[in-house]
Amino acid sequence: MAKIIDILTDLLLKIRNNFIDKQVCQEGEFDYMDAMAKEYENYSL
Repeated sequence: MAKIIDILTDLLLKIRNNFIDKQVCQEGEFDYMDAMAKEYENYSL
């Protein structure tokens, strides 16, 4: 189970970084991505 969460977290971070690189992300989307990443981190602990 932890492996699946690690993969999802990795994908979320890649997507988030891609948004940052392209600078097309609205502030609300940053907050959403951060919240999602934190939620997945909490599950893996």
